[in-house]
Amino acid sequence: MDLLPTIINHISSHKKVVFSGTDPGTVVTSVTVPSTLESIFASVNRFQALASIEDDPNEDAPYAFDVDPLPKPYKITAGLVNNVTFLKKHQNKHQRRQGSGVDEEEQRKKLAKEKREREIRTKRAYGKITAEERRHIRSHAQLPPDAPKPALIHCVGHWQGINSCIKGHSRRGMKQIRAQHRLHGNVAIVNEYNSSKTCPFCFSKVVLHRARRIVGGKERVVRLHGAIECVHPRCPARRINHTTRGRDANAAANIALSGASIILSSDHQPLPPFRMNKYG
Repeated sequence: MDLLPTIINHISSHKKVVFSGTDPGTVVTSVTVPSTLESIFASVNRFQALASIEDDPNEDAPYAFDVDPLPKPYKITAGLVNNVTFLKKHQNKHQRRQGSGVDEEEQRKKLAKEKREREIRTKRAYGKITAEERRHIRSHAQLPPDAPKPALIHCVGHWQGINSCIKGHSRRGMKQIRAQHRLHGNVAIVNEYNSSKTCPFCFSKVVLHRARRIVGGKERVVRLHGAIECVHPRCPARRINHTTRGRDANAAANIALSGASIILSSDHQPLPPFRMNKYG
């Protein structure tokens, strides 16, 4: 589906367009970061400017670009959905009935009733959770109360958590989240290539953040898999002390940028850092 006409119609009628990037995962079902159309254009222009700059090895001052920290991400977890749908509560009830010797026919009736209750609660829960997520995305545009609602374009990473369960963590998929967002906006599936490995400010490679931890009674430097760090000496993020960020939030911001560049470009290709074949 070509979303460019939708964007043009909203701009011509003086309405805002807000993109959002969603990074799906296992422990955290989704991490969403909003991005306005203006910030998308600023990122594209910054990439083009950086591509034409020849680095001076003797220059160590950050690039003179005005950048803002990544917006606060909105997270949806399986535990949140499980709590509001009474999944754990029903499991405990079932175990107590088995221990108290309730007959099988009565147990089947109870299980069927509880299953139907969870189905209704799950549908209602996803409706409320995704509505809250859309409010979070719209608030990033900072519009006055009487302004028309902006058009929302959700760029969701193309990741399927098949056979990717982690012991001790329940998992929920993205299917119902995407279905709810399609009722109120547009959803685009985006390739996640290099989204968690690229800095959205200078477009260089990032590394896992290092920190000191006590391991086996000794202090050691370890890599944190939930945080990344841009080590480019001239990254514009150094001007605002924002070189260390959450890995999922960094990926979500890049997914929004990659999806927006596909929609807005004439050749429908993402920015070169997010292309699987940069020379294709």
